[in-house]
Amino acid sequence: MKRGIQIAIIILGVASSIYGISKLSTETATMILPGWLIVAAISLIVFMASIGIGILAKRMMKSNWYLLTFVSIIITILVGIYSVIEYKPTLRVFILPDYSGEVKLFVSKDGLEAIDIKVNQFGIGYITKKDFDNGFYPKIMKGQNDISKDVNEYSKGAVLNDLSNIYSFKYLSFFVPGTSKDSIFNINDLLKVGAVDTTRLAFK
Repeated sequence: MKRGIQIAIIILGVASSIYGISKLSTETATMILPGWLIVAAISLIVFMASIGIGILAKRMMKSNWYLLTFVSIIITILVGIYSVIEYKPTLRVFILPDYSGEVKLFVSKDGLEAIDIKVNQFGIGYITKKDFDNGFYPKIMKGQNDISKDVNEYSKGAVLNDLSNIYSFKYLSFFVPGTSKDSIFNINDLLKVGAVDTTRLAFK
């Protein structure tokens, strides 16, 4: 009976590990280091910490259960806590079906996070300061197609212009693969054609 319970706990621990790694890999922003490296490092730390806590718990309880059983319990608890703390609706970025090239998501003064971010025909959208600071992995939709896997990395930037002393022009950017068309990259030109809504930008 005890053996069956331990096997069930170990299976639950393995399933929790797979879920935790999967969730972490989809939410870890890659601003500098590769996402897989960050996920691997965090997973190793959690696993080693679980072994340490498991050894301590086994000795304190003077249990004859397998160490792996205690490790599985600790991992399941940690993954559960992480899931509760980090839960938030999936952020989606909607891009026009015929758009390709760079997308710039400017920091908005809006404090309330939007679940859906719409990018205009110039590749301009808006995100909260929280998402800009913490980084995020959104689901990127090009028309009705999910192209999230085609976007390899995100980068942060800022531009200077005549309004830089009033507004913050910090942005998060990524490239949408495809045949690029003639695009406007100069921020002043984007402002002239009304591509950037300055009423939504955060103040400096």
